[in-house]
Amino acid sequence: MLQYCCNVNEEERMTYGSKVDSWIGVVLGLVPIGLVFEAIFLRSLAVAVVAASVLVVYRLAVFPTNFELGPDTLKIRSGIIRTSIPYQEIHRLRASSSWLSAPALSLDRLEITYGAARKTLISPRDRTAFLRDLSARAPGLKFESI
Repeated sequence: MLQYCCNVNEEERMTYGSKVDSWIGVVLGLVPIGLVFEAIFLRSLAVAVVAASVLVVYRLAVFPTNFELGPDTLKIRSGIIRTSIPYQEIHRLRASSSWLSAPALSLDRLEITYGAARKTLISPRDRTAFLRDLSARAPGLKFESI
């Protein structure tokens, strides 16, 4: 079964969706659903506005979450937030299960160290394919505990 979305064009861009832990999906889904039911049950416009606001925040900050390997950079997208990391700046990659906030919808994460001392966490759905394709683009990359 193909577990990631892969778009290849003349620039050989490959896009990987984020892995989503079931409990994170449940939490993300229950909050607005609970608020909508409460708004209906209480017939409260204020609660309906809060529910709509939560959905807008999700759309702006969380969805979609994906990771694109382009010709020269790794592009990380989480909602409207985008980060580009040139391959030559990536120093290290290691497995992580950190709870820190990150553009990752799973705790099955990869920690990327880049630049002077910057780090980010991602959670590609198909980790094996992502690692294979990233290592082909960033040959000096050091892997730890993967």
